[in-house]
Amino acid sequence: MLLGSFVSLPGQILIPTFALFGGWFLLRVVLRRPLPAAVALAVVIALLGLGAENATLEIPFALAYGALMAWLITRYGLLALVASQVARSLMFLTPLPISPSSPYAFQSAVCLLAVLLLVGWAFRTSLGGRPVFAFATDD
Repeated sequence: MLLGSFVSLPGQILIPTFALFGGWFLLRVVLRRPLPAAVALAVVIALLGLGAENATLEIPFALAYGALMAWLITRYGLLALVASQVARSLMFLTPLPISPSSPYAFQSAVCLLAVLLLVGWAFRTSLGGRPVFAFATDD
């Protein structure tokens, strides 16, 4: 089951992510300014996230998620959006609570290890070959 989840992960992530980024592109072309396009994208994402039973809890969190995703797209772009969706999907694959005696302990450990490796690799890549604790000598 874990292997099947990992194999289906790219299709579950890339298609909605590219659709969301395509929506950002269309809103940016139609509205011609980044701020109104980001607000419209946040509203669209929030509206797509609605549909559960408890509206008093769902609406604020849907708006916050929409605003966070719109900020992520406008500030950091497609690669950051894909990476955030991969981490989100891996965390949804992880059964909780994590207990070594549970039958799904291996699946939880693999998913959490994959998230930690993704975060570490992204951090290392973001440094661009510089050391982690380098001090600027030109100051």
